[in-house]
Amino acid sequence: MFRYLAPYKRRLALALALNLTFAAANGFFMPLMRDIVNAVGSKNTTLVSLFVFYLSALYAIRTFADVAQRYVMSWISHRVMIDMRMDMYQHIHSLSLDFFKRFRHGDLINRVFNDISGVHAVVVSAFQTAIPQTLTLFVVTGYLLHLNWRLAIIVLLVLPVSLYVISYFAKRLRLVAGQIQRKSADLTHILHEALSGIRVVQAYTMEDYEVDRFRRHNERNFVINMRGTRLTVWRDPIISLLQFTAITGVIWYGCLEVVWGHISSANLMSFILGIFMLIDPVLALSELYTRVQQSMASAERVGVIFDSVPAVAQVRSPHVFKTLQGAVEFNRVSFSYAQEEGLVLNDVSFTAQPGELIALVGPSGAGKTTLGNLIPRFYDPTGGVICIDGHDLRKVSLRSLRDFIAIVPQDTFLFSGSVRSNIAYGKPDADIEEIMAAAKQANAHEFILQFHRGYATKVGEKGMRLSGGQQQRVAIARALLRNPKILILDEATSALDSESEALVQDAMHKLMQGRTTFVIAHRLSTVRKADKILVLDKGCVAECGNHEALYAQGGLYRRLCDLQFNADDYHARQA
Repeated sequence: MFRYLAPYKRRLALALALNLTFAAANGFFMPLMRDIVNAVGSKNTTLVSLFVFYLSALYAIRTFADVAQRYVMSWISHRVMIDMRMDMYQHIHSLSLDFFKRFRHGDLINRVFNDISGVHAVVVSAFQTAIPQTLTLFVVTGYLLHLNWRLAIIVLLVLPVSLYVISYFAKRLRLVAGQIQRKSADLTHILHEALSGIRVVQAYTMEDYEVDRFRRHNERNFVINMRGTRLTVWRDPIISLLQFTAITGVIWYGCLEVVWGHISSANLMSFILGIFMLIDPVLALSELYTRVQQSMASAERVGVIFDSVPAVAQVRSPHVFKTLQGAVEFNRVSFSYAQEEGLVLNDVSFTAQPGELIALVGPSGAGKTTLGNLIPRFYDPTGGVICIDGHDLRKVSLRSLRDFIAIVPQDTFLFSGSVRSNIAYGKPDADIEEIMAAAKQANAHEFILQFHRGYATKVGEKGMRLSGGQQQRVAIARALLRNPKILILDEATSALDSESEALVQDAMHKLMQGRTTFVIAHRLSTVRKADKILVLDKGCVAECGNHEALYAQGGLYRRLCDLQFNADDYHARQA
């Protein structure tokens, strides 16, 4: 918090000065009230009018100081919230892919917005409430002790009990607040998941199931919120009872003090006014303490994100690629996502020369996608070394490495902007001519021009306004515009119709020209022209060679080919 408040220290100083003015004005009310009572007793109407004028002026000063400090602190607290949210968003982008496997998207969204808002509420309360009310508490208490220490003791005896009650309820409210935050994150996740998969939900007529699932979690959220409400509802009357006890005791004993001649009536009136002026600080500070305890749950959740460090670390003085040839070498590489899960890749070794086409084939779960994820260094290998142009990836600048790599994933992801912004995503400064040239190479230009707004057409959430083939061609155009030296294609054309598949395959062929390309092949008919085929099985390289050599060996590759080609022939005959 101090780090985020430091840039605004001048405004903080102004807010502190306004708080001091507010507290001082509160302190002057009591002696001024005493003087008014004395003036009434002496029947001096001029003095009464003068003191009432002073009272009005004092109230105006107090009001101005309060409004001004609230505005200044609101400005500071909102800036802190924006800065913190921006830092968290930036920090999340710096984390490795393993982090996103551990945290649900809905939970992260909840932390970026709701939890940081909870921390922001504490900053607002701390300065808009804590400082002015604490100063008022000390000023008023000091005056009461000066006025009559015996009466002040009655008030001070109630304070420890009030503090205990406040602490008791605040600790329990903190536990409830943590549960509320977790339930809120669950609701956000369910909503995010259902909306992301709305096509599947509707296709399988699971609307009622999703609504019921949301209802159940929503009801649990209600129950936990009511638990917090019960604590709050009981806290306030108990504190009020303690305050009433203190006021009653002071009135009783104060009247006796007047009868005994130990205190004047004017001073007793001033003292009673002081007690009433203590009520606001005590109530405000108790509310603040409770809010701080509740917000600690949010602060802890925010802290977990800020304390997370990238699993893929960068050395202090990394090698920066100015140019790249595209030679890739795996030297006895092993990898596992978690120690207890075992190795996904085991002792994998191969080399890819610049411009070569490397096909990765094998049964599901063999480690093809994992191998592709190691090249842009989304993960670091558990064992062995990966080199590009002779440089160990652990000693290379991540940005300079990824600047020369483009990925076309199996599940094409498009942002909800325009076609143009999606193609230019890897090169935001590209002009329209470059974008159109890339689209033409990707066989996308023709269908884009058919849209009413052309390249300005919005693609919708995750590109839902485009067909599967159109989405893939836009993704290929995005990769072409980036002009990478290393290309990773998680090929997935089996779900496309014949015309779309032919267009996508042609676009991919153009994209691969002159680049070191890794194709994660799902249809083996697409890898016959590969310079090298790696056949992965259970995380190991079972076979390596070109199509003719591997097919002649009669091993796993041939069995996979025969199975797929026979299945294709069968489906063709059925069609």
